[in-house]
Amino acid sequence: MELKLADVQAALAKLYSHYPEAGHNGDSLRQISADYFEDLTDDRTSQAEFLQAVKLARRRCKFFPKIADIIELRNELRANPIRKPVAGLIEESMERTPEMQAEGELNLEIIRVMISQHVNPEEAREIVFARAN
Repeated sequence: MELKLADVQAALAKLYSHYPEAGHNGDSLRQISADYFEDLTDDRTSQAEFLQAVKLARRRCKFFPKIADIIELRNELRANPIRKPVAGLIEESMERTPEMQAEGELNLEIIRVMISQHVNPEEAREIVFARAN
């Protein structure tokens, strides 16, 4: 499937929740997403390749991944594709609890507020909590 800017924006917003020390805000995430999208589409990166590379980056990168990190991981995936297990042999061992789901939704809402209102993470968190009360 073709990679879209919205895919990059959503993945980087989610990735930011793992690297809050990166200090990005809505404006910087929007700009980074556009730049990453341009670089990835120049290299004909598919949506699946991008999402797999982001997943690997989350596991391997100690800091918010640069586009060079994502492209390097994408190239590694191209050289060594991930093979899907034969159906029934390996089951998913990680189920998301309701608490994990709620925390993920809260983090995504905070990031949406950061992007839409151009505020830092702390201000976005306050806005989200104020809406809830």
